[in-house]
Amino acid sequence: RHYFMPKKQFYNEHDDSEEDRLPSRSEIKREAMAFQKLGEKVIELSNKDFAKVALWPELEDAILLARRLPNKDAKRRQIRLIGKLLRTGEHEDISKALKAIEIEASLQNHRFHAIEKLRDELIAGDDQTIQGAIEKYHDADRGTLRQLVRNSRKEQSQNQAPKSARKLFSYLRDLDKNL
Repeated sequence: RHYFMPKKQFYNEHDDSEEDRLPSRSEIKREAMAFQKLGEKVIELSNKDFAKVALWPELEDAILLARRLPNKDAKRRQIRLIGKLLRTGEHEDISKALKAIEIEASLQNHRFHAIEKLRDELIAGDDQTIQGAIEKYHDADRGTLRQLVRNSRKEQSQNQAPKSARKLFSYLRDLDKNL
């Protein structure tokens, strides 16, 4: 009569240390997919952001080629090659650069929404709101701001296209850039 140990108990008793254990096939595939996703993010960057990422020549050539390929099998194979190149090279700097680009985009998006909110408050508000905007933006011209707000309110009440509201947003955005 033989006694069989449950698998879980057997593996717990005969567990190898973490250093001796080879990565499983699934772990290797997950890592490869992560590098391919990193490569796809670099491919999808705008030219301005792409210039910010430091790449070695072979990887840069592969990414530039992938950008020119249509969304077919050739591009998929090229992305796999990019993933392979990223696995073998220094990918930490690329990850850091992408993270910095994402943070910058998030901050720009936040500023954009804050300016939109201020514009809407100015149109819906009173003189106190305009005074608050002037205190926030020291370079703001009180007369220009009042005129843009007045015209925006008038267009809104007459259900016209928000031409002045767009001008007001543009004016506030320019003031925000100068802060």
